[in-house]
Amino acid sequence: MTGRLYFNRHRRKWQAIVELGRDADGKRKQIFRDARTKAEARQILQQLLRELEDGRFVQPHDLTLADYLRDWLRDVARHKVSARTYDRYEEILRCHVLPQLGSVRLTDLQPAQVQHCYGRMLDAGVSAATVHKAHVALHGALRHATRMRLMARNPSDDLELPKVR
Repeated sequence: MTGRLYFNRHRRKWQAIVELGRDADGKRKQIFRDARTKAEARQILQQLLRELEDGRFVQPHDLTLADYLRDWLRDVARHKVSARTYDRYEEILRCHVLPQLGSVRLTDLQPAQVQHCYGRMLDAGVSAATVHKAHVALHGALRHATRMRLMARNPSDDLELPKVR
């Protein structure tokens, strides 16, 4: 894995380029990031190389939370939890989380958005226990997404949950 800087004359921008080798078909795999100055490109290149070495690099994608949760329920949760728990996860995510957060891109999901979702659930009359169950399902799904390198950090890690009475 090597990196280099390049000035693209046609686009009039500096680029940080990381060479990742070749894929199974022999095609070169590269990561490109644009920058305004050579110094900015150098910083971007150093950051990319650090993230790749640490295993924190996330390839940009357009996967929404709704699409990811449907796949996670089908491919992971269905084989990991009991049928009753699976049905409850599916119902809570479909009825409460997806209407509020489903259209958000997975890589753009922020802790404040998830916290706000839980607050709106409580304002709508959903019990604190149900909010906890929604958190357990969403947190597990997002933990799996970080393991699969679909996101850099789990946005549901440090949230304040309501007290269950």
